[in-house]
Amino acid sequence: MVPMDERARQHAIAGAVRAEMARAQRRTGELRQVLGLSSPTISGRMSGAYPFKVAELDKIAEHLGITTQGILDSAALGENLRANRLDAIPPLPTPKPRDAWAQPPGSFRRKADPR
Repeated sequence: MVPMDERARQHAIAGAVRAEMARAQRRTGELRQVLGLSSPTISGRMSGAYPFKVAELDKIAEHLGITTQGILDSAALGENLRANRLDAIPPLPTPKPRDAWAQPPGSFRRKADPR
């Protein structure tokens, strides 16, 4: 039997894979070709019933154009949110202060007519 925290980790990684696939607007069926696995096997991995192997996560990350560490970070974020450990979530960077008189991007200032 799998320890509870290992089972929770499996589910978190599966959730992160589902989330990253959704962000990249990819379908689960694409993983059959990427991983070379059957639909039932992929379904078991995506549901969290069976753990992903590291090589499989590497192939998925490459397919999505992200890193394997990005998938694991996403899983850790999901675990922290689920466990309500908000102090473990890194804060967002503070935005730079904006100049109230700056022109919006793409606008052109009219130069004085030299006539």
